[in-house]
Amino acid sequence: MLANADKPGEIRITLSSASGKTLPGGIADLADISFRARSVPNTVQTQIRVAIEDISDARGRAHTFGNGNAVAPVEIRRRTYVGDNNGNDLIDVGDAYLIQRKLVRLDLTEPWDVVQNDLNASDSIDSGDVTSVLRIVVDLDPIQTLAGANSVPGFGPSAALSRVVGSGPLGGTSVEKRSTGFRIASGSAQGKARAGVVTLRHSPAWVITQKSVSIVGQVSGGALLSVATHIRDAKAYTRISYLLSQESGADGVSLEIQPDQGLELGGLVSLLQWSYSKSGFDLINATVEPTELDFPVVPSLVESLGVIKTSSGMYLNLRGIPNTDYSIQSSMDLNSWLEIQRHTANGELQQLPIKSDGQEAGFYRSVRVVGNQGISNK
Repeated sequence: MLANADKPGEIRITLSSASGKTLPGGIADLADISFRARSVPNTVQTQIRVAIEDISDARGRAHTFGNGNAVAPVEIRRRTYVGDNNGNDLIDVGDAYLIQRKLVRLDLTEPWDVVQNDLNASDSIDSGDVTSVLRIVVDLDPIQTLAGANSVPGFGPSAALSRVVGSGPLGGTSVEKRSTGFRIASGSAQGKARAGVVTLRHSPAWVITQKSVSIVGQVSGGALLSVATHIRDAKAYTRISYLLSQESGADGVSLEIQPDQGLELGGLVSLLQWSYSKSGFDLINATVEPTELDFPVVPSLVESLGVIKTSSGMYLNLRGIPNTDYSIQSSMDLNSWLEIQRHTANGELQQLPIKSDGQEAGFYRSVRVVGNQGISNK
């Protein structure tokens, strides 16, 4: 088959039998043609007309009689949801990419497109609408129905991960441990994709926010992200939707995830789903290779081996959670504590100098610090 769609409103197609045999008698399907309709201000009734240029048999002889064609009526419907640019009755990452294409004028923007994409109520199409789509995908914000449209029961942002146009492999997804978290990689099959959404299952003790996630290999400010965690059946499910500023490379997409809190408490993490889009219309639900990582419990109790007094001063041996701040405190009566220094642990046994201020005897402890508050005494 060869097709030419360069002329607006017209598609010219030539077809041939792959086996070189004549077509069977009766009604036979020659080809399936799918159309993507542009947004319309209201429902439009139109027609698809077919004109037969010529038909020939296996010997190349033209059939000049007995040929006919019919007109097919088509209804192009006004979209149901604000932001649904690909017209699949969902809000998904493909819609975010298509809004971005309108922003940089790669796609035509009609006057009615403003109303149909203005998710942040700014009376214009802007980057805030792109971010709003990503927030809806991960269920941070509710889906918005266009005025006068009939919403479809059961459809909503959560369906973005269950209804897809097609499916395909990610070319070897991987989940691997890092020093302070883990990395998930999509594999080469997702190369050139611009948008995606990932679903993880992990321990409810972990806190994963937007600042926990970074896209590996993207330029500075090169990705828009929305992250949301939902607790169900004593397990946490985190969705991460993203839109890249540039195409993912031949090696696909990699996300670096460092939970804000809770990783030291241990637990399992699984990559459940990874959907992505290259054109904005092709929401692909990729085949994910089952992978589960087990993070062991990191002892939260700082191991103290006592105070060492030498000719050069006093030292405290301790080990703490990697990249965690501790307040080192002293007391003479175990009731009143005074902070004498702050320390960031690296997970290894460390020897810290202690300023005794002439104090020959006393007690010492470390307090793990979150923000400006100590949360545990050790």
